[in-house]
Amino acid sequence: MALTGDTGNGTTLTFAANMGFGTATASMTCTTINQGEQTTGVVDVSTLATTDCMESIPSDLREVGESSATFKWLTTTATTVACQPSLPGAAGSITLTYPSRTGETTAATYIGTGFITGLTPPSLANGELQMGEIKWKYDGETGPTFAGSA
Repeated sequence: MALTGDTGNGTTLTFAANMGFGTATASMTCTTINQGEQTTGVVDVSTLATTDCMESIPSDLREVGESSATFKWLTTTATTVACQPSLPGAAGSITLTYPSRTGETTAATYIGTGFITGLTPPSLANGELQMGEIKWKYDGETGPTFAGSA
């Protein structure tokens, strides 16, 4: 039996221009990306006639939690990867592109509008790679929407 599974190798994360990075589109060189948990609220529909368990239905809307990524801190090309956004920045498009698998011509994407909620600059030490962390929240105005690969 063949072993199967996918890794995150090749995934990219891009923040649109004017999200606090100036006029440049910021493409992060990520080592990890943690997508926010998607949840649905619960509406209590129990009545005074309910006798055993509380009765519930799902809420109308989903909630997409805060997402984060750890990335290599690059300081050499401020016009292409600023790494240090101004907070608060404007909302903009956030694109997560999954790696293409063998035989695919179009990679899967997860795209939505959102805003940066936090940035942790790197620790500075001898012999250690400078790594930063960025956090963002999808605002729900546009997506986020998953488009499968082809």
